[in-house]
Amino acid sequence: MALTIKRISREYAPELMADWFIEKAKDSIAYQNKFTIAVSGGSTPLAFFKALSKRVNQLSFDQWNQVHFLWVDERWEPVSSNENNYGMAWREGLQSLPAHFHPFNTQLSHPLFACQAYESNFHQWVNQSIDWTILGAGTDGHTASIFKENWLEASLPVVAFETKHPQTGQVRVSLTISTILNSKEITVLLIGIEKQPILLRLKNLSLLEFPIQKVVSLAKNVVVVTDL
Repeated sequence: MALTIKRISREYAPELMADWFIEKAKDSIAYQNKFTIAVSGGSTPLAFFKALSKRVNQLSFDQWNQVHFLWVDERWEPVSSNENNYGMAWREGLQSLPAHFHPFNTQLSHPLFACQAYESNFHQWVNQSIDWTILGAGTDGHTASIFKENWLEASLPVVAFETKHPQTGQVRVSLTISTILNSKEITVLLIGIEKQPILLRLKNLSLLEFPIQKVVSLAKNVVVVTDL
């Protein structure tokens, strides 16, 4: 496993990520006529979406038509809710991008059905693997909706699984560990002083206490973007 840490100011981090997106999209589309990116929820990716919306003219319409956004995980809330990752992303800038969007369908009657639908369509959206996955990490060390308490569920040989937040009981759906690890590139965003303990644990993987540590330790290459 190769871990690269990129330190940058909090203000410039979204701009850097947006620049990387344009570069990676152009390269991937030139090589395989498609670019797939899986994005996480939370406040930090929202700033990335805003920065990306300012770069809409840096890809042609035909190039944008080859871009596919997937979601790492989703809270089982309606799109209109501020708890819904896709809904928030859409309102914060994604609506200006002429790309393809593939959120988990939280309008279905059960989260299991949303996971099954994601799996049935996944390989229409993705060639062999997701080109770029952007992960966050909670202060408790979870990533996506993979917690200490559901590691075995997250290890199932499927594309996505249903779960619950271990403290709040909020229902969620998430990509599995194997789906995430199969990504060509993984970037972890750690922005804010509260993420300092997580960064320290990622720099020392001798004791794998948290899910984000385990995922990083199993990945081939990970870039951590941080302001710490």
